[in-house]
Amino acid sequence: MPNHLHGIIALEEGVSLSRVIQAFKSISTNAYIQGVNQQGWVKFEKVLWQRSYYDHVIHNDKDMRRVKEYVFNNPLQWSMDAENPYRKETLKTGPT
Repeated sequence: MPNHLHGIIALEEGVSLSRVIQAFKSISTNAYIQGVNQQGWVKFEKVLWQRSYYDHVIHNDKDMRRVKEYVFNNPLQWSMDAENPYRKETLKTGPT
């Protein structure tokens, strides 16, 4: 999905998910800014990352299989996403 991402993170004892997310957002934002300034990447005029994030604790193997399937299949939903600029065209003509 070009407008969000999914991931499965295994944390070690004492490691905070919020700290991992904060570090990821900070490192990726700085890399993006460097790409804009030094490599001519297109500047994104909106907020790069939303403030919060959604998390779900995986409790067992069945839950892990369900989450993996969701993450794997989620990009297929982009053709129907309201934020997809080609949505109407995609829905009218079908996938290419």
